[in-house]
Amino acid sequence: MKIDLVYLWCDGSDPKWLKKKEYWQQKYGLVNAEAAYSCRFVQHDELKFSLRSVEMYMPWINHIFIVSDEQVPEWLDTDNPKISIVDHRDIIPEDALPTFNSNAIEACLCNIPGLSEHFLYANDDMMVARPLTPDYFFAPDGRPYVFLRNSNLSAPCVYTDQVLLAQNLIKEKYGTYYPFSPHHNIDAYRLSDVRRCLQAFPELTTKTVRQRFRERETLQRSLWGYYALATGNGILVHNRNIDPRLSLIRKINLTMSNRRQKISETVMRPAMLSSTLCRTNPGLFCINDNEYLFSEERYQIKWELAHILPFPSVFEKQIRKKWKYKVSVIVPVYNAGRYLKRCLDSLLAQSLADMEIVCVNDGSDDNSSEILNNYAATDARVKVLSFEKIGPGGCRNAGIDAAEGKYIAFVDADDYVERETFLTAYEKIEESAAEILSFNALEIQTDGIKKNIFFSADREKEVSGGELLPSFFKNRLCCWHLLINHDFLLHNHFYFSANRYYGEEMMFMLPLFAAAQKVKLIPNSFYRYCRNQTSLIATAAGGRLQLLKTIPEIMRFLRQKESFACMEKEFRRWCVKFSCFAYNDMSDNRKNQQILCKGLKKVLDKKTYRKFRKSAATGWKMALFGISFARVVYFNNTYTLKLFGIPLFVYKKG
Repeated sequence: MKIDLVYLWCDGSDPKWLKKKEYWQQKYGLVNAEAAYSCRFVQHDELKFSLRSVEMYMPWINHIFIVSDEQVPEWLDTDNPKISIVDHRDIIPEDALPTFNSNAIEACLCNIPGLSEHFLYANDDMMVARPLTPDYFFAPDGRPYVFLRNSNLSAPCVYTDQVLLAQNLIKEKYGTYYPFSPHHNIDAYRLSDVRRCLQAFPELTTKTVRQRFRERETLQRSLWGYYALATGNGILVHNRNIDPRLSLIRKINLTMSNRRQKISETVMRPAMLSSTLCRTNPGLFCINDNEYLFSEERYQIKWELAHILPFPSVFEKQIRKKWKYKVSVIVPVYNAGRYLKRCLDSLLAQSLADMEIVCVNDGSDDNSSEILNNYAATDARVKVLSFEKIGPGGCRNAGIDAAEGKYIAFVDADDYVERETFLTAYEKIEESAAEILSFNALEIQTDGIKKNIFFSADREKEVSGGELLPSFFKNRLCCWHLLINHDFLLHNHFYFSANRYYGEEMMFMLPLFAAAQKVKLIPNSFYRYCRNQTSLIATAAGGRLQLLKTIPEIMRFLRQKESFACMEKEFRRWCVKFSCFAYNDMSDNRKNQQILCKGLKKVLDKKTYRKFRKSAATGWKMALFGISFARVVYFNNTYTLKLFGIPLFVYKKG
């Protein structure tokens, strides 16, 4: 069975397209506000990530058709034989063009030349979350599964009115009513069924094709699924917490372990994406842009998708840009007024003059904003961006998107660097043509100075990223000792975890080094890492609990490729080590300690959790004639008395 995949795609930021839309919006007259929302047309490179998911999890797809209005993504390799760009003019009647109505475009998909009988349809914000086979979408007899869900359609809006219209049309014509709504994700169809469905409602089909913007009385593709069910050409599958098609034993195992395995998941808030996928384990997911998202959240769509799907697909071509500066240094700033001048002075004093400093202020309420503005007013190389509480990872991401340097570096606002840092680093990385350069650091503590050596760089050498992976988790995982090729960052979409201030660098560093063909290591201790007790992570209540999000994300990443198996042993050790750090840092907050332990019991395997519990526990031994016979162990607010290793008495405080 050949199965094709069809996407609709639009770049709503294209000036030419915007001008055309504004013209027809005025000419068309009264347009429903929902039909013209910019979120219906904006794109955050979702198509790139969706194609990554298809290549990774559904490589059996026969051909991919991308339907657009004289637009092609600049990153798309149109020479790939598996990809075809279909222009609106090729499938939509001339008198119905241009159109800004996805329902009208969908009604013409049957006209795509060469489209196979069995095909999948997706919006660009719909992705595959785990390996799927054709029988996920089609039954053995070739009929498509129709995925529906229970949802409230009482809220008045264009979409719900269209779904209700489709339900009522099927009820009137075939006497069957399906009080369930579409799962709003990738759907399976047969071309012949879609054609017969449209022929069954000729007047509404003709009307829909010529509606340039969405209207309430419009045929929506949910009609195709209801039609297939009513005529016996589709099989109904309810999208519940556990896929109803699973075997009884599998369902029982999932239920007993309090786990889920949904058919699909719709995520309304980008910050919830990773945790939702870990919690519900869906086969498909949609990250749904909508009019209720804040501007900061829209930035995060691309950042979050980059963590879920970090590996470029064969459908992407690398674009090399002409950069304005040799180096861009990104400085996330939050209430750093006490140290900020020292940091900025060290950057402006660099021997390399051809560089910019991108300072991203994350809603500081001290004098940081004033300091940044003063520096920006006196030196054109200082650029200031302002956001509200997107975390250090989000600040670095915003800096990457705004930076105009060929290479990217990161410096924390309470740290500083030596004068020759970026001149030497730039010359070394240019000479080696490496994607990443790493230097060492000195850690300034109240009781002295400690040397931080990264990746055993006691001498200058070149290695591949893959060579560093087995010992990756033995290193301190931070980004401020790196100089990174900007083109390499953009092509791969490497970003930090936003809205996080503990472990935000992990899902940046892992794919970064995994993808690097060459890493240049130099022994120079250029960076000055200054520990202070007023940093965000040192003062944020419950910040260590974010480890409970970081661990499942890394586990998910390591399972994506067999070549990462070499890292699992060290990763488990890392989990024990950092879980102990987090536990001990919460010694004055018993409630958070209990939350941490309860969460770790869920995200860690039993063996790793036991090692953590043993390492984190404190105790007192009782000995007689030098022989230990009893021990009191304290862990997670509980005292346990053990006699010759056997628990005899347990006392829980409070």
